[in-house]
Amino acid sequence: MMDIAVSHVTKRFGSTTALDDVSFELEPGEVVGVLGANGAGKTTLLNVMAGVFIPDGGEIRYDGERFRRDRLDLRRRFFYLPDRPSRPV
Repeated sequence: MMDIAVSHVTKRFGSTTALDDVSFELEPGEVVGVLGANGAGKTTLLNVMAGVFIPDGGEIRYDGERFRRDRLDLRRRFFYLPDRPSRPV
């Protein structure tokens, strides 16, 4: 289990803003559901948190450590199994 902090994360695809200043914190052991309409950014958020997409702004911390795509030790701790593979961006 780990502590997750998402702070002011933004992700854009061209002129489309998929995530706009998203922030939240999860304590170890908390379980959450990500709900929203199609196109709301749910999958984009999970892809950013898993390191598939690089955010355009903001930061993510796992157990207080800043997450980056090259931090394989942190990527391995966040298990994400998408229904379809995403192309890294």
